[in-house]
Amino acid sequence: IINYKGDTKTWFSSSSLEFKGSHCSTNYVVQAIAKNVARTTIQLGI
Repeated sequence: IINYKGDTKTWFSSSSLEFKGSHCSTNYVVQAIAKNVARTTIQLGI
C-alpha cells in the first residue's frame, strides 16, 4: 500500500508470512496476505 506521494506504508509477501515453495501461489496464501494488508491499513488509518 502506498500513499499519494508514492511512499510505501505497508507491504506483505508470501515469504513474509513464512510460506515457502509451491504453497506461495495458493488461494489460501493470497487470502492470508489480503487479511494482513487490510488489518494493517485499518491500524494505520488509511
